[in-house]
Amino acid sequence: MCQDALAIVTDDARLNSDICQNGSIKGLAKTVLPACERTVELASVTSDPYLYYEVCQSRSIDGLTRVALLACGRAVALAVATDDIYLCYEICLNKHTGGLAQIALPACRRVEELSTDISFGEPVTGTIEVGGRSLWIFKGMAGQVVTITMTGDDYGVDPYLTLLGPDGTVLVEDDDGGDGKNSMIRGFSLPETGVYAIIARGYSLNSAGVYRLTLVDDTD
Repeated sequence: MCQDALAIVTDDARLNSDICQNGSIKGLAKTVLPACERTVELASVTSDPYLYYEVCQSRSIDGLTRVALLACGRAVALAVATDDIYLCYEICLNKHTGGLAQIALPACRRVEELSTDISFGEPVTGTIEVGGRSLWIFKGMAGQVVTITMTGDDYGVDPYLTLLGPDGTVLVEDDDGGDGKNSMIRGFSLPETGVYAIIARGYSLNSAGVYRLTLVDDTD
């Protein structure tokens, strides 16, 4: 079935990437290798770091390591060049897996440069450029209940919030949970002790402007 699909796939980057992800199934690494290589070729045309990173996920699979690590390097280069703080952060979180340590260093350095600590009860302000995101870091405890609020002005950014866990997993997102178009993640219980990340961005790619971000400890 996979071989039939590979025979007809030409410029469909998404289908090639989906086939590549099946490399973890026993005995399929050699079969899906052409799809992985094709995904890398197509990603170079579109300059899509996320396509590269999808192939990068196969770096620990025998037979796919070479092309996957090539994709990892290109994903890092594009993420850093475009200041994609979300992808840089995810790559850096996985730096100890599958030979990614050295390749991930530029992404980790960019995270350090672009991210900012946020403290409980101390509102901060930031600016989002068109298509951009801001990354805010805080330390939380298992069972701690937090409320995060992002507000924009009437003519600027339409706020959108994402909370990432210590492993980079998306825990919760919100668009209009606050007043009007403002965002609020209300009363969320942190699942474990560790470093959490708040991604602040506009709802649409064209949304930009100044915003205010507040982190509150609502633990009883």
